[in-house]
Amino acid sequence: MKAYLISNPVAGRKDRRIEVFGVYRSLLDLGWSVEYFRTERAGDATCLANDAINAGCDVVIVAGGDGTVNEVINSMAGSPVALGILPTGSTNVWATEVGIPLKSNLVEAGRILTTGKTVTVDLGQAGRRYFILAAGLGLDGLVASRINLDKKRLWGNMHYIATALSLARSYQGTRATIRIDGKLYLKMCCGFW
Repeated sequence: MKAYLISNPVAGRKDRRIEVFGVYRSLLDLGWSVEYFRTERAGDATCLANDAINAGCDVVIVAGGDGTVNEVINSMAGSPVALGILPTGSTNVWATEVGIPLKSNLVEAGRILTTGKTVTVDLGQAGRRYFILAAGLGLDGLVASRINLDKKRLWGNMHYIATALSLARSYQGTRATIRIDGKLYLKMCCGFW
């Protein structure tokens, strides 16, 4: 297997770089051809995933959280390249949904890369951006746009709750039009009142 391992070293609240490197070494020991990269800023994972596709990789492995996964799928949408996940983020919703273990060390998640099966999943699209799990609009989208990453690392999911409560007091609603497969599905105003 030819792979890129894209690691977000600041994902989550715990430093997992040694564990991620251990998975990388294990894959090499199994005969995989793996190139290891660390992101430094927003957008790096998207560019690296694009490079992996152009290099003819079979799989892009993401060591990060839901945000890093989202960056990567925005290059991978429509490509034949598989996505593997080493969940190192603070929440890891997608990894949880597809049954990748979170509580154990990353060795078990790495084992799934070599023994698990590949499945095709549908992606959503909002404007030009793809999403794999959920898209938020209204208050949910506003909260996500206002999250402070340093506070998120420190407080975890409690930072989302505090931000939502703070913003809800003055929230007025959001107008939205939803189309599914090109067909107008719903026009609405999302708000509390």
